[in-house]
Amino acid sequence: MRKVRSAGLALLAAGLATSAGLAGAEAADFRYCLALDRPETTAYFSAIFETKAPLESVERAFAQELDRRALSHRVVSCPRSGDGDSAVVARQSAIAYNRRQGKSTFDVDWTLTGLVRAY
Repeated sequence: MRKVRSAGLALLAAGLATSAGLAGAEAADFRYCLALDRPETTAYFSAIFETKAPLESVERAFAQELDRRALSHRVVSCPRSGDGDSAVVARQSAIAYNRRQGKSTFDVDWTLTGLVRAY
């Protein structure tokens, strides 16, 4: 019986160590970025991507890309989703909302430096 108990405790300890290791690992976020132009008639959207980069860095990078293309814009937002499918739904909803508001939508062909992977 002692061996069974010891083996069980060893398995429990191994499971807890694995869980702790996974909890400590930094998960990537699924995001897309969007921004309205200055007259608020066009909404710019990036593709969905997965990244571990800080939000401020991601938003700054998208704003710089819009500036590089001479696309006037207001505040950039890069909403986070827990998984790729949720990000797809959120992006599609944002595009539909902006179109219902009478805005044009424009897909910006942009890749974030340090991208984990495109979705």
